[in-house]
Amino acid sequence: MKTINQLSAIVLLTLSLLAFSVSSDAQNLLKNGNFNNGANNWNSNDMLVEINAENVYGGRSSSNQTAEIDAQVGLRQRVSNVLKGYHYQLTFKASRRTNGGPASMGLRVRVVGTSTNTVYLNNTKTYTNTSFGFTTETLGFFLPSTITDSH
Repeated sequence: MKTINQLSAIVLLTLSLLAFSVSSDAQNLLKNGNFNNGANNWNSNDMLVEINAENVYGGRSSSNQTAEIDAQVGLRQRVSNVLKGYHYQLTFKASRRTNGGPASMGLRVRVVGTSTNTVYLNNTKTYTNTSFGFTTETLGFFLPSTITDSH
């Protein structure tokens, strides 16, 4: 599966602590979900990735690594060994960039099969917060046992 997190043009957003898991056993299928290893595992298909400390984007922490997503940069990861016939959940924390970002921004989250291009999750979230603060988001989807996608 490819997990694709994209934003509309000129939209800024920071993300932190991503997880992608089978809901029954909560195994994290993402690699480097906390961005502690920089852009490793997040630049699938030559996507530009920007990782900085949270305080660069308006937060308080200088040690919490976050990724900015806008028209030029995003996040994409190929997730291997997905199990068919299971419910999955994608959990992430997001905040609107409050030091220089637009008043409202949207984030599109998609999970797409690599061999069939079937879209298993397509969701948009909008953020209008006026002070920096992460909101935890959890999105669910199901992979039927009959699919041919394995990534």
